[in-house]
Amino acid sequence: MDHDATFKANQSESVSCDCGNCRNFLAAVDKLPQEFFQLMDTLGLDASRPTEIVSYNENADGSHFFGWWYHVVGKPTNLDELTKSQSKTTPVANGVEAFLSIRRDLAPTDFPEPVLQIEFFATLPWALKQPST
Repeated sequence: MDHDATFKANQSESVSCDCGNCRNFLAAVDKLPQEFFQLMDTLGLDASRPTEIVSYNENADGSHFFGWWYHVVGKPTNLDELTKSQSKTTPVANGVEAFLSIRRDLAPTDFPEPVLQIEFFATLPWALKQPST
């Protein structure tokens, strides 16, 4: 993966959705473990600028299970292995799982090639004053 090209390509990325779930994710993203932010630094990504955010469900305690992704400039070293593992997540930090794919969902058309998509999953607290919608 190319750290500098990824950093540069993602400078224009920002969440365009203003729904409560997306705003909550952005308000609570700093609650993720430090290891997650170290990985973001290594990849050249800003944790507060994912391409997309999805709230899959609200838990009984009011927390939400989120998925979100970013795009990185890079290519897989073993495409066959990557293709097989696209449905399996790997722990990357306490409570955070991820997988890497060759998809480019919602990537800008001018995003540099080759592109990989890294998707994350974690439960985050509800951080906004207003209830979830």
